[in-house]
Amino acid sequence: MQPSVRSWYSSTKIRTKMLFQLLLLLSFSIWRLQSTTAEVLSSPPPPLMCKNNVKSPICTLQDVLFVDFHVPRLPSLAGKHTLQIRSGNITRFSNDFSTALGDDVRKVLLGHLEIRSLWLKPTLRYLSAEGNLIHHVVVDELPDAETGAQYQLEHLNLMNNRLSNIRMLSNLSQLVELNLDGNLIDFVEMATFSSMKNLKKLSLARNRISKISSSSTIELPALESLSLVSNNLTTLAVKDWEMPQLIDLALSQNQLTNLDVENFGHFVSLEKLALAGNSWYCFWLNKALKRIQEKFITLADKDANCPAMPVEDICCSITVFTDDQPSYADLVARIESFAESHNRIRDEVTSRMDRIIGDSESQLDAVDKIVTEKQERWAKIFDSEKARVTEHDIEELGESIVQVEGKIKQWQRLGENNAKNAQDLTKLLYLTMELKNKLATDLKSIQNLQDEMKHYEISFNSNL
Repeated sequence: MQPSVRSWYSSTKIRTKMLFQLLLLLSFSIWRLQSTTAEVLSSPPPPLMCKNNVKSPICTLQDVLFVDFHVPRLPSLAGKHTLQIRSGNITRFSNDFSTALGDDVRKVLLGHLEIRSLWLKPTLRYLSAEGNLIHHVVVDELPDAETGAQYQLEHLNLMNNRLSNIRMLSNLSQLVELNLDGNLIDFVEMATFSSMKNLKKLSLARNRISKISSSSTIELPALESLSLVSNNLTTLAVKDWEMPQLIDLALSQNQLTNLDVENFGHFVSLEKLALAGNSWYCFWLNKALKRIQEKFITLADKDANCPAMPVEDICCSITVFTDDQPSYADLVARIESFAESHNRIRDEVTSRMDRIIGDSESQLDAVDKIVTEKQERWAKIFDSEKARVTEHDIEELGESIVQVEGKIKQWQRLGENNAKNAQDLTKLLYLTMELKNKLATDLKSIQNLQDEMKHYEISFNSNL
C-alpha cells in the first residue's frame, strides 16, 4: 500500500472512531435529557404560597401556571373565603382546578390569565374573570337538582371576554348581579334569565346584539338596572317585560326607531331612561317623551348634534318609515298625520320662543329698575351739600354693577336661545315642505299607475 493511501486510510479510521464516540455521547445526553424531562413532568409543581398574612381569610396568588394537565399545587385554603389570582396563565379553569379550591372558598377573583374555558363551581357565591379569552362556560346539571340543590353564585362578572352564547347561564337561579359587557353576543333569549328571581343588575352593553327574543312574558321581580347600550338593536319588544322594580333602563347607542310602548307605564318604578344615539322616529319620540315627563322619568343622556330637529335633545328623523306607519296605499292619511304633527311641533317651538321673549323683556325691565333706583340714589347724594359717600354706598354700588352685569348676561343667553329656536323652526319648515312634496309626488305616481292599470284592465276585458 502506498504511503499516501496508507495515510488516508489511517486518518479515515480515526475520524470514524471519533464520530462513533460522538454519537454515543450524543445518544447518552439525549437519554439523560428525556429522563430528566420525564422526571420534571411527572413530579408535582412546587407549592404556591399566599401573599397575605397567614391569619388573613383572603389568599392572593401570583404567577399561577396551568397550561397542561398538572393542576398547580395550591396552598391550604382552609378557613379562606376569598381566592385572588393576580397573574399567570390558566388556559382552562377546569373542574379539577375548581375542586382544588376546597370547600371554604366562596369568592374567586381572576386576573388577566388568558382563560379560554371556565367551569363554575356550584358552591361559589362570587366570581370575577374580567378581561380574559373566555368563549365557553360550563354550568353542569346538578345530580341532585330534584332535591332542591342549585348553584349558589350571586355575582358573576365576565366583562371583556369572547362569549357569543349565554344560554348555559340559565341554571344560575341565585344571581343578583350579572355583567356581560364587552363580549361577542349577537342574540339573546330573555327566557335565559327567567329563573333569576333575585337578579338586580343585568348589563349586556358593548356586544353585537341584533335581536332579543321574548316568546312569552318575562318576569324579573327584583331587577333594578338593565343596560343594552352600544349594540345593534333595530327593534325591541318590551311590552311583555314584567319588571316592577326597574329603576334604570339604558338603550343608548343602538339603531332603534320606536318601541312597542309609548310611556313605559308598566315599568312602575322607572326613574332613569337613556335613549341617545338611536334612529328614533320623531312622531313616536315626541309622543313618548311627553308621557315620560308626566311620569317624572329623567332622561339620563342627550345627543350633542342632530342633523334634523331634536326632541328634548334626543335626535330623531321624520323621514323614517316604519312598519306601523301607513303604507303607500294610504299616503293621504300619512300626509294628514304628518301635517298634524308638524303643526303641533311648530306650536311648541313658537310657544317656547314667546316665553323666551317674555323672559327677555322681564330681564330688561329688571335692569332698568336697578339702574333707575341707583341713579336716583346717587343724584340725591351729589345734590346734597352735607351728603358724604360712605364705604357702604361704594359696596352697594359695586353689588349693583355686578347684578346688572348678571342680568345682561342672562338677557344675552335668552337672545341666543331665541335665535337657535328660530333657526330650528326654519329648518323644520323646510323639512316639512320637502317631505310633503315628496309624499304628494309619490301619491300622484301611484294614482297614475292605478289609472294605467285600469286602462289595461278595460282593454283586456274588451278583447275577450
